[in-house]
Amino acid sequence: MGLGKKEERKDRHYRKLIKGINQTIGKLKLKSVAIALDGLASEQADPYRQTRLLAEWTSADFYQYDTTKSKKADPLALEQYVILLNDEEVELGESALLDGVAIANGINAARELATYPVTSARPPTSLTKQKPWQQSSKA
Repeated sequence: MGLGKKEERKDRHYRKLIKGINQTIGKLKLKSVAIALDGLASEQADPYRQTRLLAEWTSADFYQYDTTKSKKADPLALEQYVILLNDEEVELGESALLDGVAIANGINAARELATYPVTSARPPTSLTKQKPWQQSSKA
């Protein structure tokens, strides 16, 4: 897939491109995919940022909540997602990938908490009500 003219390269276009790639991966049930990044996917030539965003956005695109659902989502067929970088950018890319995965895991944990049913997240009433002997007396 191409990125278009240099003047038209923006983060939102890069996001649309990654979303389209991820949707295609899901529809075709691909097991392996490789993406080559040259750092020129948006207006800022920054391979670290673009690799980190790729990790974050890919995690968001494939996120599925089914913790409390009786019918679990079909598992993702994807086993390998390879990001190809120039030799001099590999170390930077690895760092970006680790940061992107950490951010994505935090976002997914927040989504889990936000989606979790309120009744399950609340402590039992026996823990919130004080017993008569536990109440402080004012003398």
